[in-house]
Amino acid sequence: MNIYTSNKPTRCNRPVEFTEALRLAFRNILNFKGRARRSEYWWTAVGLYLITIVVYILAMLVGAGTAGFAALTRPDSIVVGGLFATYAIVCAWGVVAWILMLALTFRRLHDTGHSGWLIGATYLLGIVGFIFLAAGAITRGESMAITAIAVLLLAAYAVLALYIFLLTLFDSDVEENKYGPSQKYAIDEAVAAEATAGDHGEQPLGETPADEPGTTEPAEE
Repeated sequence: MNIYTSNKPTRCNRPVEFTEALRLAFRNILNFKGRARRSEYWWTAVGLYLITIVVYILAMLVGAGTAGFAALTRPDSIVVGGLFATYAIVCAWGVVAWILMLALTFRRLHDTGHSGWLIGATYLLGIVGFIFLAAGAITRGESMAITAIAVLLLAAYAVLALYIFLLTLFDSDVEENKYGPSQKYAIDEAVAAEATAGDHGEQPLGETPADEPGTTEPAEE
């Protein structure tokens, strides 16, 4: 059996590194199953924040360049052309980042033994709460019941969002749970690799994969 040791550093006995976390996150952008370690989650969050800054800068440069080009061709389209290019880039990246973090948060919650659909409940509370809030604003506060419901829903949204945030800070479940084996506390390379789609355990030279239970052949006499 292949065991993780300090002489063979892998994800099981060390935190996930920055570039490794981003690689895993993008590789599993549409994977809502399995588990993700705490270091993978937070390094990815930091990476997406830095990428977002770069995307905003590039979007503004592209927007300014588009506006400049429009000034030479159609002066009346300077603002429209520049804004469209800027918002197109920002919105495209925003969708990618949102889907990636949504899937990653699902897996992070799974890693602590909780359902990823807690996020769905949070979104539902927030959307319905803002709908009631808008309805209260339209009626100009004449219906206190609508306003009260909006306040309760948004308060529940805030509490559940805080709870999810705290769960992302929890350590991984040591044992295998219903969402799969632990990536952090597994001792078998194949078991750890199966916890993340598209990820493969590190196979050092000279070692063979672990034998499956019950498949060991008796030694010849």
